[in-house]
Amino acid sequence: MQFFLLQLIHFKIFKVLRREFSCLYQLKHLNLSTNRINFIENGSFSNLSFMTELNLGHNQLNYLEDNIFVSLNSLSVLDLSFNKFETLNASTFNGLFSLKTLDLSYNIIRDVHPSAFSALVNLEILDLMKNNLVLLNNNTFNNLVNLTRLDLSYNFLSSINLSNKTKLTFLSLYLNNFSFFSQPLHSLILLDLGYNPLKNLNYSLIESTDQQNPQLEVLYLDGCELSSINENVFQSIQKLKQLFIDNNQIYYFGISLFMNLNDLMMIQIDSRILNQNELQTTFSNITFQISDNI
Repeated sequence: MQFFLLQLIHFKIFKVLRREFSCLYQLKHLNLSTNRINFIENGSFSNLSFMTELNLGHNQLNYLEDNIFVSLNSLSVLDLSFNKFETLNASTFNGLFSLKTLDLSYNIIRDVHPSAFSALVNLEILDLMKNNLVLLNNNTFNNLVNLTRLDLSYNFLSSINLSNKTKLTFLSLYLNNFSFFSQPLHSLILLDLGYNPLKNLNYSLIESTDQQNPQLEVLYLDGCELSSINENVFQSIQKLKQLFIDNNQIYYFGISLFMNLNDLMMIQIDSRILNQNELQTTFSNITFQISDNI
């Protein structure tokens, strides 16, 4: 008898050994989440070449053997969230050429080898939210040419290289340490820079070229300690629809800041902005959401 789906949730499993799944050749979905797994023997998944989804979330893993997933050439989704990983080495994800979604959120990752993701050429979604990342090598994401969604929120990063991410549409850097951010991410639709110490914004967030116009529609700049914004900062983002700019150190927005942004539908500002009425009168087509953050 063959299983296509096997769920072993809340079973208090501590270890995964090689023999346990060796006969389940046709298995496609394996859910081992919410156990106490702290060890997986190398070769445990060697006969599961048809598996498309593996969930190891909510366990106690802090280490994986090199090439542990190498035989899972059909795997599309891998969930390693809510574990205790501190390091991602060069060989952990070898063989995962079909992987599209990788969830590493809610770990304590500090070190990522520059080649850790190099085998993941078809990866589309990468979640590294809520880790301890301070510095990433400039080559860390080089091979992720198909990446569309990247979540690095709740880390300690102050720089990042995303120079060849031509398909990236979602990027969250919420609550990091960026004091400067400018990248050629013309495909981005949502950019969250909330609660980074940007302070002064006098440059373009999306580097523009003659050939490509930014596609950005949603921009979060809340809580960025902004005390000044150049009046031309948003002029290159002509498709902007929603702007969150509350909880900063600004008390007055010049009218020219939002001029010519014909697609803009909503702006969230503080209740302490002195010229709220002027803004609402001038831009009657824009909804101004007033935040009470002080």
